[in-house]
Amino acid sequence: MRIFSSDSPLIKALNFIADLVMLNLCFIICCIPFFTVGASVTALYTVTLAIAERREGNVVPQFFSCIPVQFSTSNHCMAFIDNGSLSADIQHLHYTGH
Repeated sequence: MRIFSSDSPLIKALNFIADLVMLNLCFIICCIPFFTVGASVTALYTVTLAIAERREGNVVPQFFSCIPVQFSTSNHCMAFIDNGSLSADIQHLHYTGH
């Protein structure tokens, strides 16, 4: 087996690392507008799960195809979480006086 063949463990590991880097770059770029954070987290989770299950495919198109599918659901969940943390902050400010 050659070290630079497409079936070698070195190339497979480098492809895996490159997929994760590209996935994280897509996530960071999509989190710049704050209202897309929920959809970006959902897409990141979905594609990472696909990588863990060893489903083949290009991660960038998979990531961007997951965002519109889960956009409304994930944003409702993020709004619920944000409201809960805001409520906790207000209660903390009320009780501590800071």
